[in-house]
Amino acid sequence: MPAYLGFSTLICFGKAACSQIMHVDNRVAPFSDYLLVLTQPHSSFCAYLCCIYILFLFYAAARHA
Repeated sequence: MPAYLGFSTLICFGKAACSQIMHVDNRVAPFSDYLLVLTQPHSSFCAYLCCIYILFLFYAAARHA
């Protein structure tokens, strides 16, 4: 989970900063879009990182079983 949150935070800040000087696909509104990363990772601005989130859930479920 820390890797997923770290990557998504880096992407969020990078997209917010770069959108001021160049064209960026899927522009972000830092707070509201970052909530989507946690609640709906498959439809967020960093959907391609969803696999890390899913693997963490599998790991957590296996560890508690």
